[in-house]
Amino acid sequence: MKRLPSTIFAAIALISVLTVSAAAIAAERPNVLIMGEDIDRDSIRRGSQAFNRTLNAIATEMQKAGYKVYDETAITMEEFKQGRIFRRNDELIDIAKSVRAAPIDVVVIFSVFPEIDRRRHTTRLFASVTGRMVDVNNGRRLGNFTEKTRQHRNVAPECSRECLVRYFSAISEDFGQEVGQVLSFKLAAAASLAGAYKMEFVDFALKDITEIEEFLTAFKGYQRHRMMTGSSDGRRLYWYETSSDKARLSRNLRLMLDHIGIEGRTRFEANSFIVTRLGAVK
Repeated sequence: MKRLPSTIFAAIALISVLTVSAAAIAAERPNVLIMGEDIDRDSIRRGSQAFNRTLNAIATEMQKAGYKVYDETAITMEEFKQGRIFRRNDELIDIAKSVRAAPIDVVVIFSVFPEIDRRRHTTRLFASVTGRMVDVNNGRRLGNFTEKTRQHRNVAPECSRECLVRYFSAISEDFGQEVGQVLSFKLAAAASLAGAYKMEFVDFALKDITEIEEFLTAFKGYQRHRMMTGSSDGRRLYWYETSSDKARLSRNLRLMLDHIGIEGRTRFEANSFIVTRLGAVK
């Protein structure tokens, strides 16, 4: 017997009740990994005192804002070589996507640059941090940033680069706090944007796909979707944008299968939900 639309909407309402409240959704924060990019020879080297103080201050401010910030060394120690410098962007993204010790959602990639204003009687030392935030799951940029120190430090005119880096350590902690506050604000704004996932449905009949699409558009947090590929052998691949996280989407997909009476298996890998029908197609 054909299922009535009212039945479908009742099931959607049930799924919504089983999810957390809007206030809880707003309180969620992504898991963050902060990584230094020092491929530019003018940037301050990863592992230096000035670099570490900046990184630690950024992490502290983001933790205060409610983000779960993971230590790169702690979660990569067993699988990646430690202590590397002059790391490129592709290496950083590969590490962030490959981490298995914790589910990383956002990677903050930053570089620190000393800025020097040499005068006859003194040298004024400033600094800047540039970088970007990237959604690890889909590679989308969540925002770029460039911040400069609000205050400068005077040092002797003959102070060398090594000397300047040492002095910079004295201002890097306050500087890092400023950057961390700005990033927390930017990331909170980006968190309200839709996340993007692939959804693949395997071995479903066309009538099942039609009903599944009604559920997909009614899930809490739904933004938009479009078909990427479709075939006559029961496979459909969608691009799906939502403000919900992957845990909630996974649960909603399982509840959907239960309601439409289809036995299936749902798994998540490489930013894709793969939903496979078990048993013969009726």
